[in-house]
Amino acid sequence: MPLNNYASNFSFNIGSLALDGFISTHGVVNLLNIQYATIPARFKPASLVDPSLIQGRRDAVQYGPQCPQLYDPLHSLMDHMFEQLAVSHHSHEFDCLHLNVYAPPSALSPQNPSKLPVLVWIHGGSFNTGNNATEFDGNHLVKRSMDLGKPIIVVTINYRLNIWGFLSSQELIDEAKDAGEVPILNQGLNDQAIALQWIQQNIAHFGGDASRVTATGESAGAASIFYLLKHGVPLFSKAIICSSPHLLFRKVSDAQPTFNTLLQHTGMDASAPYQTKLQALRSHTAEDLLSIFPSFPVSFPIEDPNWFVDWDPAKISSGEYWAELPPWCPEIIIGHMKDEAALFLNPRYPSDLTKEEAINHVQHTIPDPRCAEIALSTLQPTVDTSPFRSLLALATHTLFTAPDFEFATRVTSHPTHKIYLYSIDIPDGYTNQLGGYAWHSFGNSIFFYQPASRARPELAETADRLTDANTSFIYGDKGPVWEEFREKGRMLSWNGSQTGLVNVGLDWKDPVLERFVAEGLREWVDVYRRDGWRFTFAVPGVVRPRT
Repeated sequence: MPLNNYASNFSFNIGSLALDGFISTHGVVNLLNIQYATIPARFKPASLVDPSLIQGRRDAVQYGPQCPQLYDPLHSLMDHMFEQLAVSHHSHEFDCLHLNVYAPPSALSPQNPSKLPVLVWIHGGSFNTGNNATEFDGNHLVKRSMDLGKPIIVVTINYRLNIWGFLSSQELIDEAKDAGEVPILNQGLNDQAIALQWIQQNIAHFGGDASRVTATGESAGAASIFYLLKHGVPLFSKAIICSSPHLLFRKVSDAQPTFNTLLQHTGMDASAPYQTKLQALRSHTAEDLLSIFPSFPVSFPIEDPNWFVDWDPAKISSGEYWAELPPWCPEIIIGHMKDEAALFLNPRYPSDLTKEEAINHVQHTIPDPRCAEIALSTLQPTVDTSPFRSLLALATHTLFTAPDFEFATRVTSHPTHKIYLYSIDIPDGYTNQLGGYAWHSFGNSIFFYQPASRARPELAETADRLTDANTSFIYGDKGPVWEEFREKGRMLSWNGSQTGLVNVGLDWKDPVLERFVAEGLREWVDVYRRDGWRFTFAVPGVVRPRT
């Protein structure tokens, strides 16, 4: 499913392996569907591929298959912001661990004496859906960097998702131990680490500098960067974290029922030996097993004390755990969209939501009606104060904004790290359900300098300035744009000609929690901290559905 941007053939050799790609109409080399790892069997850790040991030719013109997944109906709402969505992309369980390289032609020239910085993109999708294909086409961004005189290489990766990437069980743990292996409980995260390892070992072939790799991702891809930081292996030197949700872990005991559901589908007796159970599960097609589930909740990673090097069960639920960063990634940009929750609530809830309906929605998570009303009234939207806007502000705050602010304020006590905070506040001007909102994933089009992000003047100015600032950050030149949060407690608001620094405060505290404490409702503080992220998702039957 390539874009219609072919200009000329381009072949490139790594040892005895020839990659047959192309140069796009943007003047950018495209080398697509490069395998970085193999999967020996379902649920098993992937193995790194060494391209220098491969002989022959590989078609690098077409995008490779995505990892098996269910259809995401929210995706169709985004099509106006991208040249082409990848919702109908073909899947293959054992041939989906590949990456795409977009590079200036000069980077791959033998006469090029210098290596370029590299941006690696990890896609989002609740750890359940997504791929590295057309939505994250790197041609526009690489061309933009070339025009700015700061050329970069962009790499986009795939990784296993949902039950293939974020499911474990006692049976799988026993299998690994009996084979003399250390159990890996999140194959999807491990895939990402292997992809980054492949880039460290091989990006020099493409003209990239392995010592200047910036890991970047959005949504689940942004959260993945936090998990990779806690993996403790120096696979990148900077990070740009876009719209990371509130960070959580699941326990193995939380994942076991899903494994048991798969097992029941095969007709296997629950008392059978683990070898027999796994053989049964591995004999079914991926499509057959996915069809058991109408949908997946967010597949947050599973607790894994072997993979996370500084694992401390007493600290993982605290913000301080995430603020303790490794020395090899000293600079991080982190930010969010102004109306993140619009993507999740707008398609399902009516815009004329009543106050009672908004309170009912919040009470589904925090049953106390007084707490629900306080939570809704604390954050006053600047556009209007309707119940829907109040709910939208609260949901965005709990899942996205508050975690960013808490992270930034906590890192100020760690002088070896620099944090740069931002918010994309410019709304989508398109006339659909998301029009008028800076919704979750809207920023991806701006980040990748997609044509739709330049369709109107104020949005184009945002895209121009943001891509310039990000490219400068990748090069190590913050200039006058990025201000370290530690200096004055400010974040950068991206909003066309109104772009500028706004105050957050070095002593920021969550205003909702502060109200709970002030009103004598301390017993609900832990519930809010643990479950407040659920405000972002519509609850069937609680309010009127959107018609």
